[in-house]
Amino acid sequence: SQKDLGVEVEKKLLSEESEKKLYQEAVSKKKILEKILSEGNYYQALEVLASFRPTVDKFFDEVLVMAEDTRIRENRLKLLNLLVSIFEQYANFSLLKE
Repeated sequence: SQKDLGVEVEKKLLSEESEKKLYQEAVSKKKILEKILSEGNYYQALEVLASFRPTVDKFFDEVLVMAEDTRIRENRLKLLNLLVSIFEQYANFSLLKE
């Protein structure tokens, strides 16, 4: 499954500008979010998470996640796993019921 791939993105396999930007933003905001959450500032943490939207939208507009090349596809899935792991620092959204 996708989750089994983990979150260790290979930077050298990132080729599209929007996937590079998403990776850079994920790495920097992960550290920021950890600090904010350790201080108990949940509103500010939510603002940090919301600020991902333009970069995530651009990524999905410009990048084919399910690329033919297995290594590129798996690396892009790892990038998405990294993003999910960042959001899960705030809340486990998989527990939300429809």
